[in-house]
Amino acid sequence: MKFLISCFIQVVIFIVIVTDIGYAEKKLIVSDAQKEITISGYTRCSKSVTLSSEISGKAVKVNYKIGDVTGSQPFVKIDPTFISYQIQNKKIQIQQNKARLKKINSRLKLLQKKQKKITALRKGKYVTETKFDDATQKYKDSRLEQKIIKFENEIMAVELRKLESERSRYNINCFKGGIVTACFVETGEYIQAGMPVAEISDFNTLLVQFSISEEEFKAFKLLPKTFDGQVDDIPVKASINYINPKFNEKTRKLDIELKLSGNGFPKRGGLKFSTKIFIDTDGLLIPRTAIMNRYGNPKVKTKDKDKYVSVMILGESGKNLIIAENNVLKPGTELVKIADRHGEN
Repeated sequence: MKFLISCFIQVVIFIVIVTDIGYAEKKLIVSDAQKEITISGYTRCSKSVTLSSEISGKAVKVNYKIGDVTGSQPFVKIDPTFISYQIQNKKIQIQQNKARLKKINSRLKLLQKKQKKITALRKGKYVTETKFDDATQKYKDSRLEQKIIKFENEIMAVELRKLESERSRYNINCFKGGIVTACFVETGEYIQAGMPVAEISDFNTLLVQFSISEEEFKAFKLLPKTFDGQVDDIPVKASINYINPKFNEKTRKLDIELKLSGNGFPKRGGLKFSTKIFIDTDGLLIPRTAIMNRYGNPKVKTKDKDKYVSVMILGESGKNLIIAENNVLKPGTELVKIADRHGEN
């Protein structure tokens, strides 16, 4: 019996504690008025690139059309026949020069041995001065020819790299994962250098841009790093990409850009995005559960003075009401929950 009484007392104490905690969590406090407003804008791509040709030539293949997602293939291939012949010809010239260089190197080894032998004989006066001078000149001429061939090889190597670099321009490439939004060329068409070929846009990350007032700017700065929004009634996550500090004197607003993340919604431009923020406004904010509105005479009851105070409702803000300021209610005043709220707005 004592055990049952003890258990009953513990349960009652636990219920009282939980009730007190719940009550503390649901305190009805008067605060400065804030108005909930909806900010909206329209989605656009995060990046848009116009492809242009650096060289002139015939388009032998166009790999993408409007709406396609770009991959590893180049957007357009231009006929490389002429440049390919130039590259091949330059490679043959380099090979020929290497063969010449190999021969001159072999000759120089022989001339060097002969030069050493003649120099030794010359010291003993067994070789005439004319023969010595002739051998020396042949060796010098061969060394000069060796230097010329090496220099020609270096020049041709640079020319080959230049041709191969130019050859790469015959493939007009674009970034992967983009969507073709415009195409200005067809297979078989002649392309002029500098001519726009296509537009590629990145819709993997959507951006939304709009203008905000000073009050809205303060509200955005108080938001968490990632906050909630909607794209055509589909929940998404948004974050501030940038806030332009330049002030528009005509609209008296700042430009802000948001970056959207998440899946489950279309990735394209022109979708309506919206998010809700709270901005400061005139009046006071009170919970709906603290107001009694009988016969068009709304009232609240303060907890400390235990008396009713008539209020004037100015508007709504989520689960709260905005009332006009008065001399009795101040921010921080605790109100009593009204059990009978007949006629509540």
